[in-house]
Amino acid sequence: MSTHTKHNAPRFSVGGVSLRTDALDPYQLRQAVEKNPRAFAEKIIPQIEAGKVRWEDVKNLRDLWHALRDLQVETRMEIAERSVPVMTGAFALLTGQLTVAGLNAAYEAVPEIGSQLVTDMDSNKKRMTIAGILPEGGNNLDVEEGQNFPMLGASAERYDISHRRRGFCLCISAEMVEENDLAEVISRVQAGGRIAANAIEVQTLEKVTDHHGSAASGSNYVLNLNGTGAALYRANNTAPFTRLPASTDSTGIAGNRLTNNALVDTTDLDNARLQLASVKDSIGARVSVASGELKLLVPTALEGTAVKILGSEYLPGEESSLNAWGPRGRWRPTLLSSPRLDDLSASAWYFGVFAPQFVRKWKLRLEQATMAGRDTMMFVEKRMAMMIRLAWDVEIGARDYVYVIQSLSQSTAPKDE
Repeated sequence: MSTHTKHNAPRFSVGGVSLRTDALDPYQLRQAVEKNPRAFAEKIIPQIEAGKVRWEDVKNLRDLWHALRDLQVETRMEIAERSVPVMTGAFALLTGQLTVAGLNAAYEAVPEIGSQLVTDMDSNKKRMTIAGILPEGGNNLDVEEGQNFPMLGASAERYDISHRRRGFCLCISAEMVEENDLAEVISRVQAGGRIAANAIEVQTLEKVTDHHGSAASGSNYVLNLNGTGAALYRANNTAPFTRLPASTDSTGIAGNRLTNNALVDTTDLDNARLQLASVKDSIGARVSVASGELKLLVPTALEGTAVKILGSEYLPGEESSLNAWGPRGRWRPTLLSSPRLDDLSASAWYFGVFAPQFVRKWKLRLEQATMAGRDTMMFVEKRMAMMIRLAWDVEIGARDYVYVIQSLSQSTAPKDE
C-alpha cells in the first residue's frame, strides 16, 4: 500500500528531474537546480502559490539548507513597474516562497467581519482627502430655458483619511536549521499570518465603532471633517453635523447616538431604524436605504439576543403579528458579530449601512520580504538563517456621518481603555 501511494504521489518536473510535491527531497531539488536554474523558479513558484507545496512538505530542513545554500537560481522581480531577471539563492527562493504562502494561508484562515463594514480602496498618498459632492446652487436643480445646467462639485464638507504603517520581522536561526526544528518554523509562520490578520481586524472594528474618538474624552478619531478630528457618534446635530436628526424629528432625539437603548427586543431596533430614517444627504434630502444593505453589528454578548429577535417569525405573544425584523420581515438586516467587539463594549450595538460611510485605505497591501543564506549580513552577525519582514499600511476613515446609528445600553459612552 505504501509503495503504491508513493508511486502515485503528485509530481512536477524541473530540468528532467521528477519532484514529489508532498515530500520534497533536498538532493533531488539540488539536482533540479543544477540542471536548469531558470526552470527551477518557473516551476516551483506556481506549485507553491497553488498550495501544492507547503512548509509541511519539507521533511528535513537541515538537509535542505546543505543541499541548496550554495546554489543560485534566476527569477524575476518587479522593479519600477518592470519585470527584470535577478539571481538569488536557491534556499532563499524556496524558503521565502514557502513562508509567503504560509503567511498568506494563515492570514486568510482568520475569521473576520471587517471587510463587510468598509469600502476597501488603494491610495499611495499618506493623507487622502474625499470631498462631499453637491450641485451648484444646493438642492435646486431647476433649469430655466437658456440657462446652464448646474455642475456637480465639491461641497463644504471634506473628509481626510491618514495612514498607519505596521509590521514585524520573523526570524529563523541557524540553530533551528541545524536542529531540523521544522515544527517551530511552521508555528512561527502560522502565528505571523494570524497576528497580521488580527491586528487589521481589531484596527478596523475600533475605527468603525469610533471606540477612541467617540469616548468621553475622544482621541484618534475615525472622522476628520474639514481638517479637524471629531467624535463620529453624538447625541446632537450641532454644526457642522447638521445633517443628523434634530430633536424635532420622528424620534424626538438628536444625533446618531441613541442612549438607554439596550438591545432587548424589536422596539430597540425600531428606535434605531426611525433614527436612521431621519438622516439627510448633502442636498438636505432624507437618505433612502435599501433594506438588503442594512447590517446589525453586535458584540458576542448580544449575539444570542440578536439571533432570537431576527429568528422569530412572529412578535412575542402575538402569533398573528409578523415580525418585521424576522426571517420574512422587510427590515431584517444582516447580522454581524465578533468577540473582538466585546473588548470595546459588551453592550453597544450598531445599525445601518456601513460601507458607504467607512473607507479602509491601503497605502501598502500585505507585503513580505525575505532574506536568507550564508552570505547575508544577518548570518554573519547573528547566525540568522532567514529573516522575513511582513509590513502593511492601512487606515480606516469615515467619509460621512449619517449612515450608521450607535445604540448604548446607558447614557454614557464606552470607556476608551
